Amino acid sequence: MARHRHGSPYGIPVTTLGATEVHIPERYDTLSLLCMNPRIIDHSFYMRIQQWATFTGTEAVHWVTPAWDSASRLQVTPGAGYLSICSHMNWTAAADMTALVQCKTQHNDQRSDCATCHPLLKCGSCSAEFQVSIQQLKENTRDIVITKWFNLGSGEAPSDPQWRRHMYTTGSTLTILQADRSNGVQALYEQQAEKSYMSLTEENERTIIDMDFQHSFEGFGNRKHWIRGA
Repeated sequence: MARHRHGSPYGIPVTTLGATEVHIPERYDTLSLLCMNPRIIDHSFYMRIQQWATFTGTEAVHWVTPAWDSASRLQVTPGAGYLSICSHMNWTAAADMTALVQCKTQHNDQRSDCATCHPLLKCGSCSAEFQVSIQQLKENTRDIVITKWFNLGSGEAPSDPQWRRHMYTTGSTLTILQADRSNGVQALYEQQAEKSYMSLTEENERTIIDMDFQHSFEGFGNRKHWIRGA
C-alpha cells in the first residue's frame, strides 16, 4: 500500500502477493490448492482467495456417510485445516464449520429453509464474504471449494479498524450471516477483477484434474509443494 500511495520507490508491487500453491501430504489421500488474488480498490487492499481440499480413497468416504458429521471427526480429518474462512471461522471452530460443510454435502443448492444455502455468506465479526461448495471432479473423490473475499483496509497502520477486525479475535462471537450479493466486498472485487470468479474456478479445476502443476509450477521443500506466481 506504501507503493500505491507514494510511488514505485516504496514497497512492492501488489501482484507479487498473488500465487497458486498446491500441496500433497505424504500420509493422507488429500490434495490442497490455495490461490490468492490481491487487488487495490478505492485505496483499500482487497484479497480473493480460493481453497480446494480434494479427498480421495478412504478420506473421500467420510464426506458421504452420516458418521462424519461430528465435530470430533472433523478435527482429526487432515482436511480440517483447509476449512478456514477467516480468523474467526477456522478449524478451531470445528462444530460450526462441520455444520456448514455438512449442509453443503447433503444438498449443495439453495433452500429457503436453510441459512447456509444462501449463495454468499459472511463472517459477522470481520465481514469476510465467502462461498462454500462441494464438487466431485474425479471418480471416488470429494472436493470442498471455499472462495472468500476480504477488504483489509488502507494498510496505513495496524490500528486501522478494518485491519483490526480481521486480525483480532478476542471477545468475538462466531456468527454466519447472509451477504449482500449486489453491494458487498465480493461484488466490488468482481466488478474490477482481471479474472472472474468463474474463470478462476475453471482454471483451478483444470489444474487439479490434469495434475499439470507437477510440471508447470515450481516445486520446493520435499517436492510435495508446488507454487506458481501470479
